[in-house]
Amino acid sequence: ASVQKDKVMVQAMWNLAARKRWATDFPELPRIKVPKRLPTGRAYTTEDVAKLVLRAKRRQGHTGGKPSAWWWSTLIYAAYCTGERYSALTSLRWGQVDLDRRRVVFLGETRKGRTRDIERDIAPELAAMLATQQGPPDALVWPWDRKSRAQWNSLKLLCRLAGVKYRGFHGFRRTAASYAALAGGTAAATQLLDHADPNMQQVYVDPTICPQARATLPPLDLGGPPKKPAV
Repeated sequence: ASVQKDKVMVQAMWNLAARKRWATDFPELPRIKVPKRLPTGRAYTTEDVAKLVLRAKRRQGHTGGKPSAWWWSTLIYAAYCTGERYSALTSLRWGQVDLDRRRVVFLGETRKGRTRDIERDIAPELAAMLATQQGPPDALVWPWDRKSRAQWNSLKLLCRLAGVKYRGFHGFRRTAASYAALAGGTAAATQLLDHADPNMQQVYVDPTICPQARATLPPLDLGGPPKKPAV
């Protein structure tokens, strides 16, 4: 899979160079077949998310001018409720949050691929938690004032303290997809994640949370247990 990813990136740069006439030929690279694995164990369970939120509430200090306990507990809770990516969550501004209706709007320009706006529900408890640190409409809900990508190490530490296996921020997206599929099928997961290709759910829905449908064949009638041979 790593070789295939590198090949795609090299091929894209090579194609660009050929179109610009910086290279004389277009690339002809061999096809690489990558086995598709089941996404088993790549999502947090609801029990994991609850442990992380509760442990995050005990964090000390401040993050982005907000109490770290509030910053981390609400971010994780929001990731679970909405299924959105980390980049879209941390681009959210208070003007896009409706605490009375308990809904948030993620703008298309802050989402991967710069696609359309989406609106998502949040839990009443999360709305109450957010209200305690509500800022002006143009302020970020979760501003980050540390080194770039340090948040991944912070989440890894939080997982260790909470006794939860680290699955990254994308694990919350898989969590939302898995429980959405469990409640309403793959169509519900597709709608929640706003994927154009419904087959993407094969990558996101964790079968340990939402078992995939399997064809059940009728049993064979073999006439009961084998008889003892006559002496």
